[in-house]
Amino acid sequence: MRSYMLRRTAKSMVQVALVCVAVALGAALVRLLPWLASSFVPSGAAIVFAQALALAALEVALLVAPAVGASLDIARSTASGCTLALFSLGFGPARQVAHIALAASFAAAVSLAVSAAWGLRASRPGQLTNDLIASGRTVCSDQRPSQTPLVGITWLCADGTPMMSRTLGTGSEPAGYWIAGQAEFADDLSSLRLREVRAAFRQPQIRAQFADVTVTGLVPWVIASPVPPLVRALACAFACIGPPLEPVGRFSCGRARREP
Repeated sequence: MRSYMLRRTAKSMVQVALVCVAVALGAALVRLLPWLASSFVPSGAAIVFAQALALAALEVALLVAPAVGASLDIARSTASGCTLALFSLGFGPARQVAHIALAASFAAAVSLAVSAAWGLRASRPGQLTNDLIASGRTVCSDQRPSQTPLVGITWLCADGTPMMSRTLGTGSEPAGYWIAGQAEFADDLSSLRLREVRAAFRQPQIRAQFADVTVTGLVPWVIASPVPPLVRALACAFACIGPPLEPVGRFSCGRARREP
């Protein structure tokens, strides 16, 4: 009976989680589809972005699944009469809640790992950006230029060496362009470090070469999460365990009472 109750509750939670993940991934695919359809976006960049979207979707699914799954399981068993039958056999509300807590603890363990991984990404968007940039270094082996979305960098192969390029300024006629061998953003996207830089300006006509350039005061296009990854992971784990227990236990006890 214990294994039956545990399997039934876990199955309901998994079903809810799969539905949430399917809906979230369907919405994420709309954002990812232009990356997949473009022949200039490297496959590595699409994979990095897809991993970030998948972690975000899974984090939300694990927060919703325990509470909703346990509630649906109790509602179905009560409507079918299984709950009263179990109570008549001595399977009281406390044992029922204990099995729900055990199933929710598995979800909490998975949520702890997923939220910690996504929390690192969310608190350090610069690392995600650097991974997107690094995915374009295969330009020479791909034998075609590649673009890095979100950053606007174009990778070119110059004499067998991958180099990144971007125009200076905005508008139909840019003020110039720069070429660099390496680029690395700070974790909060507030600064950018370039190495092996060559810059060319139109007006006045200036060409310059630098070994190391650091650009500060950038306005980040993604706001870093202010919550530390460990705190985020622990909060999500506790959120998986807490909500299903009190409502389910109160609901079950209410159904167990009999009028004199």
